[in-house]
Amino acid sequence: MSTPGQPVRKRQNRTNITRSRTGCHTCRRRRVKCDEGKPSCRACIRLDLTCDGYGSVVRYRFAEPRVLQPAPQSSDTAAARKSVAQGIDTTNAVPSERASTEGERRVSGVSPANDGDNRSYNGSDWSRGSGPSPMYSTPASRSMSGDGDFKTPLSDHTIEGSSARMDEYYFTQWATCVSRMFPPVFSELYSNMPEFMPLRHAILALAASHLAHTESHRTPGEADQISMYIPNRNHRYQSLQYYGKGVAELAQYVGVASSETLCHQVATSILFHHHEMNTGSLSGAVDHLENLCRLHGSPETGRQLESSRLGQKLLIAWRGVHSLILNKQGTVGSGRVRSLSALTPNFLKPAVSDLATSYESIAQLVVEAFMTTRTVIIDWFICRAQCLTTPEQRHAAFGGLLQQLNLPDARECSSLQLAEADDSYRRTLESQRAKLDAWHSKLDMSELPIESFTSTSIDPIRETDGKLEVEPLRFRSYEAAMTYAYYAAAQFSSASRTFDRMADLTTPNLSSGFSREKYPWESVILRIASGLNPNDCLYKHTFQIGIISFLIICATSCPHVSVVNWINAWVERLEDHGMAVEDGMPLTLIKRLLRLVTMMKRSGHDIYRLSMVDSDIREKWDFYRTDKPFLMAICGKDRLKGILYNNVVSLPA
Repeated sequence: MSTPGQPVRKRQNRTNITRSRTGCHTCRRRRVKCDEGKPSCRACIRLDLTCDGYGSVVRYRFAEPRVLQPAPQSSDTAAARKSVAQGIDTTNAVPSERASTEGERRVSGVSPANDGDNRSYNGSDWSRGSGPSPMYSTPASRSMSGDGDFKTPLSDHTIEGSSARMDEYYFTQWATCVSRMFPPVFSELYSNMPEFMPLRHAILALAASHLAHTESHRTPGEADQISMYIPNRNHRYQSLQYYGKGVAELAQYVGVASSETLCHQVATSILFHHHEMNTGSLSGAVDHLENLCRLHGSPETGRQLESSRLGQKLLIAWRGVHSLILNKQGTVGSGRVRSLSALTPNFLKPAVSDLATSYESIAQLVVEAFMTTRTVIIDWFICRAQCLTTPEQRHAAFGGLLQQLNLPDARECSSLQLAEADDSYRRTLESQRAKLDAWHSKLDMSELPIESFTSTSIDPIRETDGKLEVEPLRFRSYEAAMTYAYYAAAQFSSASRTFDRMADLTTPNLSSGFSREKYPWESVILRIASGLNPNDCLYKHTFQIGIISFLIICATSCPHVSVVNWINAWVERLEDHGMAVEDGMPLTLIKRLLRLVTMMKRSGHDIYRLSMVDSDIREKWDFYRTDKPFLMAICGKDRLKGILYNNVVSLPA
């Protein structure tokens, strides 16, 4: 209470971030103040971001999501429930989302039915559950042209409660943006709304899920708050509704597949797999592939798919997601790894056909290289090396992988037998390098990098005073750049010098700094990342292995701290640009991983495998919070002591 003569204190505003309402679209998307400089604002220039300008933006008004009432049970519903025993569970259409939805409500105090006014960047307005339905700017709903500009495909109208108009809106998002992230068969053959209802709802679910990420919000990690990534709730709610409908509808086709619906069923299951991976549910993604193999893994199905061009392309896509999920399971540090080998149809084992694109074929080759490399690392660092943890922790961290790879807990054999095993590994790697060279020889000129140098920049990789400078490696398209990044990652994993460096227990000379001569494939990956447009990373890395996965490999295995620092700055730049997730992995967690890597590098440790021990039993929204503890399984090398070891450590906040 103030006394007479004293000035009345004004109540301080709790937020320290001013939302930009008339600034450039980049600052408005990032929810930061814009100085409205022309042609580019100073904030975008300072952060080296692409300033999207000040033009008008198409906005869409969403009505509050309606809770679907259960329909009277019909004979079709009964048949769908009966199909649970045949492979598809429809009793809980969204099992991986229930816990996460409750977790969001606890943090924000807002139900999915009302998103407030979405002024949530600083976390100050999340408790407001009243007010009109929000207005959303939808930069992701505009198609990307070859030069990085946006093209708005929809007219300026309002979407209220009409389900048909809602479907049209999300399908336009699919057709103009999301479909380009999937194998070409989906954009080529489903340019119109599918009549097969499970497939329609799978497509709409993915489009809504993509918008939920690209229009997400982040709360800062202040003393009285929990830092957390929060997807756009209306889009996410619609995604779950479409997903639930599609799973229930697909169950009605169990056991009644025909030649007319076979391709649609296979395509639907593949898209459902991507939806689960996008939500962070590895077990849900495995479930869909298991059901796909169980229901359509017969030799007759294989012959039907191979008899048509559409079937062949879907078969390529099936092989792709199958190999990617095997790789994904191998990256988790858990004793509960599930194996798909028993449910792998014989027609998935051959290599990709001539119909596969360069990206599809290299994606399979990079998974083969990763799986071989992982086998070598598990053998060297777990079966043969020193264990720095308890037997119980060791089994929880590595037991499932040892079983999946058919490796013993400990190598009890002679040095001659160990040498023979290592020779076998090297022959396999040599064979993989030959495949990669053959793949590279078939690339079109448009898919190769464009090298150019200026008079002041001859060396593309330079380290000065512990700071790394990386010249961009340019390509004619984003797709070509990412395809080549896959190739460089596969070559790095298969390179003989990679394993020579792993086996070398002497202390390396780091005084000369990082160079392209010593680390050729790591240099290519860094240069590709340096040349990528942040807009492409924001909108196109949602459903695929992105460049960050390859950057983490470079950061962990390379002994130079300057590499980790450069990668961390690059990730922070993406986060400032508005990116929150890549391939189901939140950037908040990636930054924590890089902090751990930095700490270990400075203490003389290199890391060749880094994964979470308890990733498959944690609520997935824990991954987006900076205060949640995690245990990390490590396969590392102590350069000072000259030993290989395995350990379990805590992830720093």
